[in-house]
Amino acid sequence: MQCLFRHFGPTSPFDAQQRALSRQMVRCRGSFVRDGVPCAAGRPHVPDQRTRPGQVLSLRTAPAGGNAIDTRVGETHRWDLWDTVPAG
Repeated sequence: MQCLFRHFGPTSPFDAQQRALSRQMVRCRGSFVRDGVPCAAGRPHVPDQRTRPGQVLSLRTAPAGGNAIDTRVGETHRWDLWDTVPAG
């Protein structure tokens, strides 16, 4: 959450890489709110789920591998868990 909302303390808890990632996340979110597309000009392309289902853009700091298209995000974050929740 701190990546999307400014830290209100006297100093930032982020290093330079984390601040850059935070700015990128804020821009993508703002683009989504404004245009319905979560990708600002000059930012990485977000895969279209209609043509590339199961692929998402993973925003990461450079030391963590940088931005990449992730095809295992559902597995990594256990999205299948929600398939077991009864509807209603």
